[in-house]
Amino acid sequence: MDTLKKQIDMLREPMDFFSGKRLPKNFVLPDNILIFHHDFTVANPLSHQRFTLVMPNGEMSYLLDDSPIALKEGDVLIIPPGQMRYLMPNSPCYSRLFITFETPSVPEYIPENNLGHFGENSVVFLKNILDFYLAGKTLWCAFELVKFFYSLKNVTLPVKKESISPLVAKTLSYIHRHLEKIPDNETIARHLNISASHLRMVFRREVGMSIGSYVAEQHLNIAKYHLRNRSMSISEIAEKCGYGSIYAFSAFFKKKTGLSPNKYRFLFR
Repeated sequence: MDTLKKQIDMLREPMDFFSGKRLPKNFVLPDNILIFHHDFTVANPLSHQRFTLVMPNGEMSYLLDDSPIALKEGDVLIIPPGQMRYLMPNSPCYSRLFITFETPSVPEYIPENNLGHFGENSVVFLKNILDFYLAGKTLWCAFELVKFFYSLKNVTLPVKKESISPLVAKTLSYIHRHLEKIPDNETIARHLNISASHLRMVFRREVGMSIGSYVAEQHLNIAKYHLRNRSMSISEIAEKCGYGSIYAFSAFFKKKTGLSPNKYRFLFR
């Protein structure tokens, strides 16, 4: 109470009774907030018109546009609207927390850098965000989210981008545009006008796996995603993964997961 009294005593009568302290010019609260957890990578790179925060539970590598960014537990990846993002399938960990939201303009409290790291205060604010979100108290959740951003602002780190070669970037782009056809090394190499052996070598060196393994991982992720989240039939999912036969697809899926597609859907949907 003594401290409070001292603060009150410091307040003086204003010169203008109609002009007070104003909020920052671009201040807006986060709206249409979504918070969820993922432990898988989506089938294709994506972008949307929402701000996205990604908080990993372990080491992982995200692809922002054509640049990979290494993340670890305690990092916060801040993705602005419209930026392409993709969790690399060779990441050691897939588990991560998402917070996405909309604003009518870019608020001044959002850090300029893509990558931040939070400490004790940020952890407290994050816990409050989750508490209010789960309780359905959206306004309080938005307030705590603003506090969370302010706690990150002074500790944001410059993004250390390890650029990938134009060849691998074009290869990844081609693969993700043709996943329903099971692209192979020779087809991709012809499209890029290079030798298949050179493509195999460069891709394995930069991505950490062969093109065939990478394509198989993408098909597996597509299948898991649709088995968990959509009402597509097994035959439709098989076709989406490039398999003309439901039996070949089922054999592939069981080899990778130890479960048939139907069993996986029953357990994880």
